[in-house]
Amino acid sequence: APPVPAAATDPRAAHQAAVADVAQRMASQLAELQTLALRPPSADVQALERSLAEREAELEDLTAENAELSLANEELLEEVVELRQYLVPTKLRLAHAEDEKAALVREVRKLTVKLAATEREVQALRGGSGAISRA
Repeated sequence: APPVPAAATDPRAAHQAAVADVAQRMASQLAELQTLALRPPSADVQALERSLAEREAELEDLTAENAELSLANEELLEEVVELRQYLVPTKLRLAHAEDEKAALVREVRKLTVKLAATEREVQALRGGSGAISRA
């Protein structure tokens, strides 16, 4: 049978192994912190200043673009107002023209009925007397 580690059977050995593991992790973290502490901050500051300058330039570009879009929006709103001022009277004229058209269509229908009746009378007169007399 394979040998059983002492930490599996002895509580003190297990505790010692856990403490050794924590000590090793703390030593690793301490080494990382020392490396960061020894690094000159100027590199970080320069990178942050470059990033800040880039962000400021981007903000200026966005601000200029926003101003252009706002101006274009105002111009479009003015056009909408002008179009509405033109459209409302045009719609009224169109509605009036539709009413006139409907009245004319009714009149044409009445005249068509009268014409048909007159044609029948003419046919009756031609058939009945042979000649139409003008009175």
